[in-house]
Amino acid sequence: MNTELSPSPAYFQRHDILLQQRSTVQSADVIQQLNRALLAGERVSAAFYDLTVLKLLQQRKTLPLLTPEADEEISRFIHQLKPLLAGEPHDSTQFARLQHEIATSVQHFPWQQANLSLVQYKFFLRTYLRWRKTLAALYGTDDNQRVFIQLEKVLKKSGCRVALLGDAQQLYQLLAELLVNCRQKEAESTANQSLLTNYIAAADIATRGIIAFAATAEALLRDNPLPTAAQLEKGIKQHHLSVIERTHPWFNTL
Repeated sequence: MNTELSPSPAYFQRHDILLQQRSTVQSADVIQQLNRALLAGERVSAAFYDLTVLKLLQQRKTLPLLTPEADEEISRFIHQLKPLLAGEPHDSTQFARLQHEIATSVQHFPWQQANLSLVQYKFFLRTYLRWRKTLAALYGTDDNQRVFIQLEKVLKKSGCRVALLGDAQQLYQLLAELLVNCRQKEAESTANQSLLTNYIAAADIATRGIIAFAATAEALLRDNPLPTAAQLEKGIKQHHLSVIERTHPWFNTL
């Protein structure tokens, strides 16, 4: 099996710490909280597994097309978009305007070696790496502020850049809601020093964000319509159920 699909050492370390804590406590409430933390860690790791599978599929399709000339053209196009992507859309109207401006830029850019699909792949890869960094912080530190700040970064950057994916209004809405939730949890974490509570909250936000992003990216890869809000929520519920029932393929990597 591709080692990229295996959970990170940091995940196993966090998982083992939680198991060790569970074996030494007597309180039923604490045991229940530890079980929730273990499940939250499994859910987010399984979600990232799905995102990694998608990345490998994207690479097989895209890498042969990424010539040095295409890379240079993509860089020029992304540089051209920087002023548009510098801000954060504050509502659906601003996001729709951003989508229109990006579509106009795509239409008028003098494409020769590259195309929008290759730009979308670059965006996908950057977002994938941001999620990987976020999970490294989630598993590897007890600094609540650092974890929520990292979560906020990936959600904020993704919130405007998903406009590159086309009519991604549903994904934007979900990411915007997660960003609000993340900021609330970050503010609460300064008063609530419970590492378990904050770990569960951060893992749940990350899980939802990863699943929604992966579902949208997969639809693009397969030339399918982008998922609706109901389909995104259904996918999140199905993912959670597959982890609870231990049927998710991620468990085969353990």
